[in-house]
Amino acid sequence: MTLSLSKLRLRAWLCIFLVGVLAFGLVAASAENAFSRELKLGDQGEDVRLMQQRLFDLDYPVSAPDGVFSEETEWALILFQELNNLLMTGTLDEITHRVLFSEQAQAYEEPMILEDALERMAGVPA
Repeated sequence: MTLSLSKLRLRAWLCIFLVGVLAFGLVAASAENAFSRELKLGDQGEDVRLMQQRLFDLDYPVSAPDGVFSEETEWALILFQELNNLLMTGTLDEITHRVLFSEQAQAYEEPMILEDALERMAGVPA
């Protein structure tokens, strides 16, 4: 069965349209997390909420994202910077932003208490 020339053209245009929609979606998704400004204690906005959401998703000790850069947010960001070998400023600068939104961002793991570590080393169940 052969397709008519008009049907082939229609399929080609549909393919081009779908590729364009997918490409636009990828650009829009990456623009959502693009660095726009340095964030610090007291700042507010959607960019603060996105940072808090990312910290939350990586299990850092921060409450539900509310878009307000609080002391809790600052502490979680300092922990993130420490665990990711960044300068611990508590400010979301461009370098910290790049690492935070990368696939290489280190998730938070609660530090093990010395007693728990010794029990595990001795093979004693916790």
